[in-house]
Amino acid sequence: MKKLLVVLILLVSNIALSQNTLELYNNTDKEIYSSYAMYDFENKCWTTKGWYKIASYSSITWNFANYSNDIYIHGYSVNPGTFWESETKNNWGKDASFCVDENNAFTIRFADKINCDTKKNFSKYKIAAGLNKWTFNP
Repeated sequence: MKKLLVVLILLVSNIALSQNTLELYNNTDKEIYSSYAMYDFENKCWTTKGWYKIASYSSITWNFANYSNDIYIHGYSVNPGTFWESETKNNWGKDASFCVDENNAFTIRFADKINCDTKKNFSKYKIAAGLNKWTFNP
């Protein structure tokens, strides 16, 4: 019985360790809407997914299972306009451009190659085994 218990504990530990997660932290006083692009090996293309809302000074975690490769991260926050000026957006991303849907939740395959209405800049990040962390700073 003890051996079975030890085997189960080791199995659960290995499953937990094999999960590659990314914790995104919002270090600003505004809500951030985030998205990511990851390589889809099955379809041989880059796919973007979004939007994920991150409240001010809080975090969300994305689980990438056993994916250990480059991903690209984009985020934006909105600064409300005043009577004299319209709203502005703060954007995070600098390394590559991918298609997004500005107004709706989305999953877009071939996001680096297709023609689309809106492309945004994303920053490159390497997902390693275990817990990874990314911070959106002001």
